[in-house]
Amino acid sequence: VTLTVLVPESGDDIQAMKSGIMEITDIFIVNKADRHGVEAMVVNLQSMVGMRSQYSSLPWEQPVIKTVATLNHGIREVLDALERFKRMLQEHDNWQHVRNERMKNKVLELVNDSLSGSFWTPARKQLLRKELLDASEKQISPFHIAEKLIGSLRNT
Repeated sequence: VTLTVLVPESGDDIQAMKSGIMEITDIFIVNKADRHGVEAMVVNLQSMVGMRSQYSSLPWEQPVIKTVATLNHGIREVLDALERFKRMLQEHDNWQHVRNERMKNKVLELVNDSLSGSFWTPARKQLLRKELLDASEKQISPFHIAEKLIGSLRNT
């Protein structure tokens, strides 16, 4: 089980690492929930959890639990979430499935990063800038621009 413990002040850091964090975390804990900014962080995490659950084959939506550890607030909710996660894995015999799902997501991320890095040559970046300028004048759709960029693969 992977728990990710964050504090409200780490909101900007989440944006930078959210893709990797989303695949490995089973339960999110926002500690120091008595601080300013906690609600915005919780809403942001819940939104990301909702997006992940759309493409995950696991029967688990990561809970986002607020705690104040120094006051023992939220600890029972964390323990309950751990128990629910354990039961889900036992009921669905999903230990290996969870591992495979995480491996698959990491492979997809690595492939996407590699392909994206290879795709965005200086010429394609220039083509995108040109198409965006043209789009504002000619009301061209994003689909047309994407088709043109993908079509440039055939010319290389």
